[in-house]
Amino acid sequence: MGYTAFVTAASPTIPTLVDVATLLPPGRVSVGIAVAGSVSGDLVTVDGVPDGVLLGPGRVFLTTGVNASALAYGHGVTTEFQGMYTYRFSGTGTHDVYVTGYRW
Repeated sequence: MGYTAFVTAASPTIPTLVDVATLLPPGRVSVGIAVAGSVSGDLVTVDGVPDGVLLGPGRVFLTTGVNASALAYGHGVTTEFQGMYTYRFSGTGTHDVYVTGYRW
């Protein structure tokens, strides 16, 4: 699998549940994540379901690179229901979140 974006040009500043059923199989999956953003150094958070939303133990913080084409890679996020939470801290610009691979 290549790098497939599941959030493209989004700018949620509150946790937003995203359906990733087209990218991930059902059941507990460890997912490799990368982000890119239009704002250099923006902090993006990705977390799994059902553990997610702010205090989940699997939450991954990623800082976007210097431009939209620079990917920042994070360690695996575990999710169980083919969904992921994502949000960003700044109120400007956009970000893309990518699945870089998964372990089922």
